[in-house]
Amino acid sequence: MKINLSNKINNLDLCVDELAKYYKDKGLLIVGLNDSLGLNVNSSFLKKDLLDNLSALLSTKNFKPKVINAFSLLINKTEHIDYLLKANLSVEEIKLAQLYSAISAFSQVARDIKMPSNVGQIANLYKLVYKVRENDKNVFITTELQNNIEPTVIYSSGANNLMREVDSDPYSIKKQYKLKEIFPKYYYTLDRAQDKNTLTKVLDGVKRNFDNILSINDKTDIYALGVYIPKSLNKDDMMIFRDLIYKYNESLKEICNLYKINYIDTDKVISDHLNKINDFHIDSDGHKTLANYILLRMYQQKILFSSVKRELVNNNFVIDNRRSEGIVEQLEKDEFEARLKSFRMGGFDKTHQIKIEKEHKMEKEVFNKVLRKIKES
Repeated sequence: MKINLSNKINNLDLCVDELAKYYKDKGLLIVGLNDSLGLNVNSSFLKKDLLDNLSALLSTKNFKPKVINAFSLLINKTEHIDYLLKANLSVEEIKLAQLYSAISAFSQVARDIKMPSNVGQIANLYKLVYKVRENDKNVFITTELQNNIEPTVIYSSGANNLMREVDSDPYSIKKQYKLKEIFPKYYYTLDRAQDKNTLTKVLDGVKRNFDNILSINDKTDIYALGVYIPKSLNKDDMMIFRDLIYKYNESLKEICNLYKINYIDTDKVISDHLNKINDFHIDSDGHKTLANYILLRMYQQKILFSSVKRELVNNNFVIDNRRSEGIVEQLEKDEFEARLKSFRMGGFDKTHQIKIEKEHKMEKEVFNKVLRKIKES
C-alpha cells in the first residue's frame, strides 16, 4: 500500500505558513540522527537531501529553521548517537566526521570489490556537501537541543545495528544463500536472525536513544523512520532477513507509541524512489517526497492537535562536553572489548567479532582525523 500525498500537496503552502507562524517566536531546530537514509549517496549527491528539502519547505521570507545534519555513512549506529550527545560535538566536528566517514566507507567498498583502497578518496567530493563554516565550531548539538523550545529530531538508526548483529546485509545475503551448502555462513546469519536476543539488543539501543534525547529536552518532537525493505528481500531465499526487518519495524512502531513519538512508515512513503533492487538508499526525488510527508506530519502534530504530553524523563544522562576526544576514548573501549570477546570465541562467532573490532577501529580513526584537523586549524 502506498501513501497518496496528492490530495494534500495542494495544501502544502498552507501547512508551511501555519508552521512558520507557530515556530516564528519559538525558533525551530531540526536535527538529523544518524544513519545514511538521510543522505544522498548516489551520483546526485550534490542535490538536496532530506534535511535540505525539509528546511527549504519550512523557510519563508521571515523564517528559517536551524539545521544540524548528523546523518553519516559510518558513524551510524544507535550507540554513536549516545556518544555524540554526551560529547556535545560541535557542528564543525560533525561535518568533519561525516566527510572522513564517507572516505572510509568508500575505501572499504573499494577493498571489498578488489580495487585499490585509495579509490575511496573520490569521497573527498563530499567536501562540497560538508562545508565547514566559520561559526560551526561554536555551535554544539546537545546545547542546541537543550536551548531550543520545541526541537525536532529526524531519527533513522538501528538498521546498521541489526545488520551488524546478524553479520550480514542486503548486498551479502543473496550471495551467502547461493553458497550455503559450500560455505554455510548463511546458517550463521539465520540462527542470529531467529535469536530473540538479537532484536531485543538493537531495540534496547533505540530506547536508550529516545531516553537520552528526551532527557536533554522532553519537548523534543521525534520523527522515527522505519527501515525500508529492499526488493531483493521479498524473495523466498531471503525471507528470514526480510521478516526480521518487518519485526524490527513493528517493534519500533510500538516503542514510538509508548514514547509518544511519530513513527514514519518509510516503506510506504518512498518505495518508488530506491536506487537499486537491494538498496536502502533513496534517490533525490525520494528525499523530497519524504520531506513533504514529514512536513505534513509536523503540521498534524503541531497545528491540528495539541502538543504531546509525556511523563518526565529522568535517566541521569550525563553530558561531559569532551567533544571528539571523548568519542575516541569510547571507541577505543569498544574496540578493546570486541578484541577480548574474540579471544574467547571460535568459528563464525570469532570471525564476526573480529569484524566488529575492525569496524570500531575505522570509527576511531575517523575521530582521530577530526581531532588532528581541529588542532591544525
